[in-house]
Amino acid sequence: IQPLGVTRPHVQTFARMLAWELEGIEMSDGHHTLIPIPPKLSQSRESYHLHDLMEALWPMMIDSGLTIRWDVLHFTATIRSIKDVALRQRHLTLAGAMASRRSNCATKIILIDDIVATGSTLAEAARALRTGGYECVAAISLAKRVV
Repeated sequence: IQPLGVTRPHVQTFARMLAWELEGIEMSDGHHTLIPIPPKLSQSRESYHLHDLMEALWPMMIDSGLTIRWDVLHFTATIRSIKDVALRQRHLTLAGAMASRRSNCATKIILIDDIVATGSTLAEAARALRTGGYECVAAISLAKRVV
């Protein structure tokens, strides 16, 4: 996967698709916070495509009661490239690698990841958020890796 740029038309297309998908999530019980899986400590900004997508999505979500927060979830350990780890070992590689920070955002969380292969990254993110007192109510990915 090549890094996406905000000016490229497909980023806007993905953002519109994501906005449409988010409209289908039941949010009548209050405000929700969209939290993207953070970049790994060793990951460069250029290779982190969720940033461009969230920038494109933000204007579409202003009136929805959904906020996007980058400062809640973070990696606490340097993880080697997950692509190099066997699918069955990913959960072990990621165990305890994330933490959450308390914030004044809504505690009902919708996680977003770019690609889901095993769900290990989303599971670790949900664990870190639950430990921090948040409730994960949904997870969305842009693609699923077929093995």
